Amino acid sequence: MSELPFDKKKVTVFSIVGSTVVALIFLFLKKCAWSLGIMLGTGAGLWNFYLLHKDFAGMFSPSQGRSRQLSMVSKFFFRYLFLAVLFFAALKIPGVHFVGFVLGFFLVHVNLAIVSFLRFMRPEKK
Repeated sequence: MSELPFDKKKVTVFSIVGSTVVALIFLFLKKCAWSLGIMLGTGAGLWNFYLLHKDFAGMFSPSQGRSRQLSMVSKFFFRYLFLAVLFFAALKIPGVHFVGFVLGFFLVHVNLAIVSFLRFMRPEKK
């Protein structure tokens, strides 16, 4: 078992499949703005997940001191600034439902929790 409690590929696949199913349900109900919001929100959530994963992996590599700390802080602020821009754009773009965007964004977190839970419940192989 790897050190991380989740599998990045499974989280991605579960998120894409889950958000596609939810978006298709809303599309079937003729709520196109919701469907688009869910898909875009999932894309933003996966982007955030990959950046967090990359930063987390880099946190434990041999550091170069103060420059490494400044790099981590700047990445942190850049990521949240970009997420704020995405959320603001989702709020202002007429064809995207904001609540659908938020739902899609948090579907990634829900899938991460499910994948982590399933991994912890699986017995260890010796």
